[in-house]
Amino acid sequence: MSQLNLYGFPTVWFDGGYKVSVGGGSGNQSDYTTKINTCGNRAVSNIDLNLSLEWTSDSAMKIGVSVQNNDTSEYRGFLEAYVTEAASSLGWKDLWNKPMTHAFLDYAFRESIAVAAGGTWTDSTTWAGYQHSNGMGQTFASITPVNTTIIAAVFNPQWHQGYSNPPGGYPFNAYYVDDAAAIWIDVPPDMPNDSLPQDSAKAVSPYVDLRWTSRDSNYLDKVAYDVYFGTVNPPPFVVNRTTGLYDPGTLPFGTPFYWQIVAKDNSGDSTVGPLWIFATIARGDCNADGRRNVSDVLYLVNYLFKFGDQPNPMEIGDVDCDTMANVNDIIYMINYLFKGGPAICQ
Repeated sequence: MSQLNLYGFPTVWFDGGYKVSVGGGSGNQSDYTTKINTCGNRAVSNIDLNLSLEWTSDSAMKIGVSVQNNDTSEYRGFLEAYVTEAASSLGWKDLWNKPMTHAFLDYAFRESIAVAAGGTWTDSTTWAGYQHSNGMGQTFASITPVNTTIIAAVFNPQWHQGYSNPPGGYPFNAYYVDDAAAIWIDVPPDMPNDSLPQDSAKAVSPYVDLRWTSRDSNYLDKVAYDVYFGTVNPPPFVVNRTTGLYDPGTLPFGTPFYWQIVAKDNSGDSTVGPLWIFATIARGDCNADGRRNVSDVLYLVNYLFKFGDQPNPMEIGDVDCDTMANVNDIIYMINYLFKGGPAICQ
C-alpha cells in the first residue's frame, strides 16, 4: 500500500491507477461502472496474457503464465500474479462481517519481462500455501482448489502521475495495465438431493410444494435450477427457479408424478439430478397408507362418530365428490369395496 500512498479505506485503484475511487458502499456502483468502462476503452499495448493452473497436492499448485507480443517491436513490462481466495477462509471479514472476496495471500510472480516482437514469454512456478504466511504465524496451508483464484496483470513501464485522493492529493507513481487475466478451478454444482416429497413417496398431498437442495463449491458462482415435472417419463421442462422450491399448484388425486432438477451455475456448468417419482394421495385413502380398504372405512367412521382424526386433506374422505365427507361417503366406500359399486371419484 505504501507504493500507492494510501489516503483512506476503502480505495480502489482501477487499471494501475488510471482511475481512483475513494470510499465504498452501494452508492459507488455507478462510479465504479463508469471508471471500469473508461479504463476498458483506453488504448493499450498489443499483448495477450494467459494463465494456467494445476492443483498438485494439499495447498500446492503449479501456476503457468505466458505473454504473447503481437506487435512488431519488443515489449517490456512488469508482471504481477496474485494468489487470492474467492472467499476468505482465514477469518478475514469486511465491514458487513462477510468473508472478504479475492483476499490477497501472496505473489506468484513479480518480475520484469521482455518479449521479442511476435514472440511469447513463458514461465511457471509451484506455489504452496504451507510455505507462505500472513506474517503473524498463520500459514495458508488450509486453502482449497475450488476457493483459489489467480489474478495477474502486466503493467506498462511508462510512468504516470497518480493521486490516491483525486484530483491532486496523495501522489503516487502510476503504471497502467496492458493486459490482465484470472483463472480458477471451476466445478459444476453439486447433485440436487434431499427431495421433498421423498423419492417413491405415496399418499402425497395434492397441495405439496417440491423442494430440493444443491450448492456450488465455487463461492462466487450463482446456481439456478431447471425444473422438469409431469405425469410422463421423462417429465417435461416447466420452469427455471433460483431457489430450491417449486409450487406446481393443486395436483389431481391418485396420480403418479415424475420430476427432475438440473442445477446450472453462471460459469456454464450443470449437473443433472436423479429422476424422482411420487404419487398423490387417492380419494378414499383416509389413513394415508397408500391403499384403499376396510381400514379407510373404519378411519372415516372414527372421524365422523368417535372424534377421531380428520382425513388430511379433507378431500380424501369425500369419495363421492359432493364436497363433504359424511355418512354418505362411508356407504359409498362400502359399496365400492364389497358390493361392486361405482368407482371412487377423482
